[in-house]
Amino acid sequence: MKRIAPGSATLAVMTALSAPASAELAVKINGFVGFQAGIVLSDSSSTRPDRDYDFMSASRLQFDVTNTTDSGLDYGARIRLDGVDRRNGVQVNRTYVYVRGPFGTFTFGDAPTVLGEIGYFYAHDAVHSKLGFNGGFGDGLDGVFQFGGSEYFALDPSGQSGVSRQTKIKYNSPSIGGFQFAVDFTPVDGAKVGPSRPHDGSGGVEDLTNDDATVYQNVATAGVQYRGRLEHGSYAIGATAGYGDGVASRFNLRGNDLAVVSLGGQVLTDHFGASVNWVHNASIALSNTGMDTISFALSYMIESASISTYYSYTWVPPGSGLKSPTTNGVDLKQNDVAGVAFLYSLAPGLGSYAELFYQKQDYYSGDTWESTDLFTGIQVLF
Repeated sequence: MKRIAPGSATLAVMTALSAPASAELAVKINGFVGFQAGIVLSDSSSTRPDRDYDFMSASRLQFDVTNTTDSGLDYGARIRLDGVDRRNGVQVNRTYVYVRGPFGTFTFGDAPTVLGEIGYFYAHDAVHSKLGFNGGFGDGLDGVFQFGGSEYFALDPSGQSGVSRQTKIKYNSPSIGGFQFAVDFTPVDGAKVGPSRPHDGSGGVEDLTNDDATVYQNVATAGVQYRGRLEHGSYAIGATAGYGDGVASRFNLRGNDLAVVSLGGQVLTDHFGASVNWVHNASIALSNTGMDTISFALSYMIESASISTYYSYTWVPPGSGLKSPTTNGVDLKQNDVAGVAFLYSLAPGLGSYAELFYQKQDYYSGDTWESTDLFTGIQVLF
């Protein structure tokens, strides 16, 4: 057997793909179905809707394929279908393959970007997952809302881009003394239009030409993270940076570049969780004026229940041009988001929650928008 030279990651990947598998492929199917009800408690909009409440449902279906070669290298693939309901149809948000070994992990396809993987810190989300919840239901700042919410805060550094759902090549290093770094590259980031996303791979020569749904191209992101252990828990700190060439289109009128950096950290114990995260968008498709967001979360969990509180503050200098979606406000000045969420696991795979969500947007000119909403729901995971 030929010996692979140290550091030859490409040869290692090819060996993993060509080596005989030690067992049959293992296929796992999982997902969830969730229901949510929401009501608007207060809203400063000048126009009032016909009613102040609504229901919604959503689900996810995920397929994972895994195996190990005789040489001990892991490989697999994932297909994730989101929005599996009558309103959205089916959205294919994850389709990728990976190879993992002593050299690290190579991922190919529509996989999470480094920005969201290493630069995302949110203690409530970690507690949310420990209790078996998924898909944004009852997930505070990262939740699924009929009312409230906006694009004007960035808990996730990849939140102002669709790159987390685009076809890319990614490399994650192995953990060395708790440190790990990762990089990825995405040729083109296109906005969602209709049932499909444009430019999700090499579909022919026409895919090499940008269209009116293109937002960025040549997007590269990188990050580094350190993870450590505590006597009754763990902690992590991490930083990311991403850049992409802006493409003038109806989703990026001025062809603004993507330029983002982040820094954050998180502590988790048996019962407590705390996190802080700062995201600086120096330029995004919506505006080439800098936008900063700092987010805090504090969670307490006991047995099958948890309660969390969270706060996010965004500040923007004059000249952003960001407009209110509900009032005559122009040129966003700051955006405050706060809330409290209660989660309760009724039985294995069955979860319920209640959440109070508040948001206020101040503008340099025009009216302020302020809203308070209450959500509750139930979810079944399988």
